[in-house]
Amino acid sequence: MRSSPAAPGDAPAARRALRADPRRVVAIGDVHGDLAAGLRALRAAALIDEQQHWSGGSTVMVQVGDLLDRGDGEAELMDLFERLRDEARVVGGEVHLLLGNHELMNAAGDLRYVTRGGFAQYADTPPHPTHEADVLRAPQLAHGRLRAFLPGGPAALRLATYGLTYRSGDAIFVHGGVLPQHMHEGELAGMEREAQAWLRDQGRIPTGVALHPESPLWTRRYSISPDERACAEVGRTLDDAGLLRMIVAHTVQDNGITAYCGGRVIAIDCGMSSHYGGPVEVIELRDGHARVLSASGAGRTLPEVERR
Repeated sequence: MRSSPAAPGDAPAARRALRADPRRVVAIGDVHGDLAAGLRALRAAALIDEQQHWSGGSTVMVQVGDLLDRGDGEAELMDLFERLRDEARVVGGEVHLLLGNHELMNAAGDLRYVTRGGFAQYADTPPHPTHEADVLRAPQLAHGRLRAFLPGGPAALRLATYGLTYRSGDAIFVHGGVLPQHMHEGELAGMEREAQAWLRDQGRIPTGVALHPESPLWTRRYSISPDERACAEVGRTLDDAGLLRMIVAHTVQDNGITAYCGGRVIAIDCGMSSHYGGPVEVIELRDGHARVLSASGAGRTLPEVERR
């Protein structure tokens, strides 16, 4: 199944309950510039071989955003995940790369969380074709990074191939969360088009996606111990879209990957990067069951969700 950001609210057929994706689906949360953690996550899910090439066969892998910031291995991570996207396609697998808030922060010139190594990786980027004047107003340390990530730069053009959400069977994957107001007809698809066009330097910054605290990339409504009201809301949102689960990232979980709202929300930002020092874990969906796979070898099964 191809990425379908518009699917949850764009067609009456979406309101019919869907079956679980028959394929094996693996999702990886925030990696934040830590190449070693990214490789450990991929190995925990048996998605790469010893030479770091795709070995996942027909598995569908979703990286739910925030490859960037807080670590020195960002360029290598982008290269790795994009290469795996190409390799998986050849053998019948799929890799879907999603935008996180930190990807759009870099494109907006917000470099607060870039490490010195992160600046150094992009120091030799050629002058920007359209925003060089903006680059030269910034401190010298930031010039290469801005040339790479400001809209129309080489890194931004690569990010323009990343999606906003991915739907697989009865699950939707998104960095922050899909709220009821995002479910209006065409809303998610429109947000994705606006973000990608901006990254290509073909439009204005999409404030509803890149800056709004309740955007699909920024909201934490369902990832910080959601209360009964929030769980009722996400339940209605998923039911209306014919979905069973929402997989989110963005907020580091104190005890690794965590299920909320009776298993209907799975928060997968386990803080795997060295910046946070959390466990390296990924989520596997298979035959309707959700299982945490860990680089330490100690996996666990998450609560079942009643199908309606």
